[in-house]
Amino acid sequence: MIAPVNDWFEFTSLKEKLTYLRKVGIVPPKTNWLKTLYYSGFYSSAPIQCEVVGKQPPNACVISVNGELHCISAEYLKDMQTNHLSFPEVYIVVDIETTGLIPKKNEIIEIAAVKYRHDEEVDVFETLVKPVSEISGSISRLTGITNDLVSNSPTVDFVIPGFIEFVEDFPLVAHNGAFDIGFIRSVCERMGYEINNHLFDTLKLARKAYPGLKCHKLSYLKEELNIGAEESHRALPDVYSTAALFKLCRNRLNAEQCEVSDEQRID
Repeated sequence: MIAPVNDWFEFTSLKEKLTYLRKVGIVPPKTNWLKTLYYSGFYSSAPIQCEVVGKQPPNACVISVNGELHCISAEYLKDMQTNHLSFPEVYIVVDIETTGLIPKKNEIIEIAAVKYRHDEEVDVFETLVKPVSEISGSISRLTGITNDLVSNSPTVDFVIPGFIEFVEDFPLVAHNGAFDIGFIRSVCERMGYEINNHLFDTLKLARKAYPGLKCHKLSYLKEELNIGAEESHRALPDVYSTAALFKLCRNRLNAEQCEVSDEQRID
């Protein structure tokens, strides 16, 4: 490998790295999140994930690949991304439980979020939420969340500010994300917050990655693909199941993308 020399510059923040990647064209100018990058050069028999950790003047990136530092032209690294779909380097998987299906009528009773970087868990946000209305028996039977269980929990007005601080502007991942983010956005709007994070919906990704399956509900996918926690309809276990599903879909779709590109090149 071509090791960087002594005068290379190491990035000290994600923002600093994103600014550089925009400047050299590895990500589009308006991108506000870091994408997962791939190395497909001489030092690897197949494309593997890599991370830009710094730069070496005048026009080289310093990347971590196969556990070692390697100096590579920014243009070469940019070209290596051609056959890969854009997925985030840092992302937050979110799930909620509610008293019903209608954001303007029903309430959040549990919320969980896990932050990942390069698929490694970094931080966790998890709490039960005490609703204004009573939790119905049918919801308690489905989720295991009872009125007694949430009696000493914070209300949603206390929970949302901490959640907004936790997710910052990182991309979010959720299964049937329109539901979860719809509820969260409804509360945020009432409280004067905005949540405009980029959303990756694993329901849509699973339909693309596994079009032959008869159903794409999370509970079905967990069993069919042998992923995630056994418990369902609780926020944190469903977050971990969604995270596992996200990785499977991402890897499958990227592999298919590379295969199609290879065929096109052969033709």
